[in-house]
Amino acid sequence: AGPENEIVKADLIYGYYNYLYPLIERVDAPPSNLYHGWFDLNRDVPELFQPWFSPSGNDNADPSYLSLPLFELASRIGQSFGLNKIKGELAYLEAFLDLVLQYGRDEAGGIAGFADWWETTGSARTITLSEGQNAISILTIHKSKGLEFHTVFVPFCDWEIVPNGNKAPYLWCNPGKAPFDQLDLVLVRYGAALQQTLFSEAYFKEMLYSSVDNLNLLYVALTRAVNSLFIFCPYSPKLNPPFRSISSLIQGVMENSALLDSIDRGKYINLSDHWNPMTKTLEIGELKRVLYSAPSLNSEIKVLDSLALAANGERLKLRMHSDSYFDLYDLSKSERIGHGKLIHELFAKIETVADVPLSLRRMVSEGKIDTKTARDYEHLIYEILQNEPFRSWFGGDWKVLNERDVLRGKEKRHRADRVMIKDGDLVVVDYKTGTKSERHHTQVRGYLSDFRKMGFVQPKGYIWYLSDNELVEII
Repeated sequence: AGPENEIVKADLIYGYYNYLYPLIERVDAPPSNLYHGWFDLNRDVPELFQPWFSPSGNDNADPSYLSLPLFELASRIGQSFGLNKIKGELAYLEAFLDLVLQYGRDEAGGIAGFADWWETTGSARTITLSEGQNAISILTIHKSKGLEFHTVFVPFCDWEIVPNGNKAPYLWCNPGKAPFDQLDLVLVRYGAALQQTLFSEAYFKEMLYSSVDNLNLLYVALTRAVNSLFIFCPYSPKLNPPFRSISSLIQGVMENSALLDSIDRGKYINLSDHWNPMTKTLEIGELKRVLYSAPSLNSEIKVLDSLALAANGERLKLRMHSDSYFDLYDLSKSERIGHGKLIHELFAKIETVADVPLSLRRMVSEGKIDTKTARDYEHLIYEILQNEPFRSWFGGDWKVLNERDVLRGKEKRHRADRVMIKDGDLVVVDYKTGTKSERHHTQVRGYLSDFRKMGFVQPKGYIWYLSDNELVEII
């Protein structure tokens, strides 16, 4: 396996060998686990990765990379391999980095968690194009409602008109006759056997609703095209009514002349007149060719040749760990507020003391704090939670509801930071930062009033000023 730094280099190369594939978090794992059995150390190193194994000492595989937040790590390695300079691939690189950023914001799995997520979910993601883009859009008939397109293809215009087989739904029915009327509802499976039972009305009603829904779906599919419509259906040599699928219904209409009187003939098209029984095709109208004009040679077209990722001051850096960074007045106060906001966000994600490490790792992945700050916060929080009543609140004995909305009739929603319930008792805690205000008391009193209306006789309310670690009980 080589020295430790060589394992780190191999680890990083494995991670991005499959086009920005994420890193494996452990560097002391045996080779069979480290490379998942497919990274062969005996074969030649691809040219792209050769500088990382250069014996000259210009080692781009900095072991400190593994301590970076996930997005920063992906940016650094992408920059090292020059992936941001590959023309024609920048859109995919940006899309990948967006996924990394989103994962770091929503999850807390770190490098190993992202690797698992990428294998199971992320690698199947696609780039979303603008609706104005000259491209093919693939979507379901339901999602096409209200939209129109120049040309529409319906490749599988065949679905059941009425439910049958394994797709048949279950129905909740009211028997209505003795002795079954002693049950308010009975669960039965839709099927032809229900026609001669107490549930025949529910059966025929479901048949009617399903038929209408599926015919409406066909209507939507046939009315999305502006210029051209292409439909593909399976053909059945032996077709007899009743028609139970959309394809059989369409075939039946094509092969049988409509019974139109003299008045209707002037309003409708007889589709059987346009049906070719030899080729099994129906063609109406002429296909119009549309030419798309190319951009004018005089127009200025800007092409993105590279993407600034990291290093050498090329990329804009934002300090995300303090919303009060630009509050230049009273620096000590600003620092306390920034500290309180971070603690507020941290407590909003934990229910018990066991959740603290995971929540801190999430904030490190999001780039809001570094690993050293995370260790300091972990020590600080553990020290706070050793004291009552926090020890009891975060000990796991309470049912905890974090950031849940409270509805007040026609008023807007109100959200309490932490609600705890145990043995009929309820405690609500609101986290605050910055200057104390009477409005905070009024807000918590409103929560207590809401919970009394819910049936809690003596709910208790507290304001926790996180900047100064001061707890105030509201009476």
